[in-house]
Amino acid sequence: MLKRLLIVLSSLIFVTSCSLKSEEEEQIFTKSNGQGKASVSVTASSGNRYPSATVDSDNDGQINWVIEPNLWNVVGGTGQVTMSWNDSTGLSVAIHLTNIVQENSNGWVNAYPEIWYGAKTWNSLGPANDGPIPLPRKLSELNDFSTTVSYSITVLDTNLPYDFCFETWLVRDTTRDRRVRTDEVELMIWLDYYDLHGAGTNIGTVIIDGKEYEIWRSGSCGDGWEYFAFLPKTHSKSGTVTIKWGPFIREAMKYSDRPDWPNLYVSSIELGSEFGSPSYLAHNDLEWKVSSLTLSYGTEKILQGTSSSTSSVSSSSSSSSSSSVSSSSSVSSSSSSISSSSSSSSVTYTDITLPFSYDGSGTKYWRTSGNISYINSWNLDSLVINGVELKNQWVSGSSLPAKQNGYYYITYKGSYPWSHVEIAGSQASSSSSSVSSSSSSVSSSSSSVSSSSSSLSSSSSSSISSSSTSVSSSSSSSSVAYVEVTAPFSFDGAGTYYWKMANIPNYINSWNLDSLVINGVELKNVWVSSANLPPKQNGYYYITYKGSYPWSHFEAK
Repeated sequence: MLKRLLIVLSSLIFVTSCSLKSEEEEQIFTKSNGQGKASVSVTASSGNRYPSATVDSDNDGQINWVIEPNLWNVVGGTGQVTMSWNDSTGLSVAIHLTNIVQENSNGWVNAYPEIWYGAKTWNSLGPANDGPIPLPRKLSELNDFSTTVSYSITVLDTNLPYDFCFETWLVRDTTRDRRVRTDEVELMIWLDYYDLHGAGTNIGTVIIDGKEYEIWRSGSCGDGWEYFAFLPKTHSKSGTVTIKWGPFIREAMKYSDRPDWPNLYVSSIELGSEFGSPSYLAHNDLEWKVSSLTLSYGTEKILQGTSSSTSSVSSSSSSSSSSSVSSSSSVSSSSSSISSSSSSSSVTYTDITLPFSYDGSGTKYWRTSGNISYINSWNLDSLVINGVELKNQWVSGSSLPAKQNGYYYITYKGSYPWSHVEIAGSQASSSSSSVSSSSSSVSSSSSSVSSSSSSLSSSSSSSISSSSTSVSSSSSSSSVAYVEVTAPFSFDGAGTYYWKMANIPNYINSWNLDSLVINGVELKNVWVSSANLPPKQNGYYYITYKGSYPWSHFEAK
């Protein structure tokens, strides 16, 4: 059950440039009466760029929100930005600036008026943690959370570039009042925008909760941190929007070249608007309001999506009204008839081999006895594996429920042509996707490696030198040479390549690939720590890379 915090007029504002936020802010706080209603107003100008205010809506002495006009890139000009909070009516922001002089044109936008929750890295205000989400918190320890905002935007100058968006900073530690470092990450989720786009380049698209987003990435924003922005292809100047953060964070992690995401802290949740540009300085007139903001904290882990209360199914009990496996089930080599304990109907589970993927609408029933390295899915109504709901998330094989009768029983339900599931791994059978330890002897002068299906097994028809490995396929007479490379290693481009590595110390990452097979396991377009890679074969990771684009990418570090 979700813990929920609803505060009328709670607004998280955030801007999407690679902007340098100020570290200097002064605190102002007032209350209108003794009935727990907060009312506060703060105004910034080029001569007073960093005023701020804290909000204690329930009058309990703890901070719910911090509001900041944050004119971080304005050093001259006239006019002001006023942020006014009242618990009864909400947050109102009025931006009226003229003849702006920017501090740094490379920052692009002029300012970022915002409201935030948590412990923002850039200053020592707050923290604002009178709410359900425990921030800051490591990604590995944090449950998924969502933010729901009701807003309206009034653009008084219809040509003004602007955006309105959520943001967070993913940082290595909880120290504050400092700049963001090169091994840390800025992540933005835009709600509305005009004549602005994310920093860096557009690296692709993704559909999350039925909405299509462009993904923008820069590997060196501001002081050199990594930057991601998700821009919805359809957007509006008003409405109510719910953002579940886990899918966005996991999607960014696929494309990141920064290591060890599970140990990054989510520092804060921010909502605000960026506006202007180096060529748009004469008049910046924009107003927006937030009438409500809801923070919700779930029970599933944000990275793996497994329920904190139910993460496995006991092998001795598999009764489930939706997909139970009973001892009277009739299982053949190609399918499994499963009788439900709650009805007389039965379904047939079709055997699949790994790796496996499927796109489309409908209800499907599959089973596999293979060894799953991970599953991933999106735009599904349901994905039940051995009684556990795992839809629309990335889950490692070690976090899956236990096999039942030696199998994973999978029920897939999708409503769209783009509903998707993918299951990476290898078959349990040594004949189809495993490596026999008894048949993989390696001498100092030569060794044998045979490719079959999606695995590597040894044979006596190929030799391995210090620089390359000749691999003979059991299904054809062709052979390929695995070229030895060392970490750190990265490659961009189209084509098929074969490499081997004796050591991958930290992680692999890839994007825009057709396939990336490492020792028989399909691992394309995901970040995988070295601890979760398949075991070495003959002392090596054998890597087959297939990409169709100049921007197809693989890295091992």
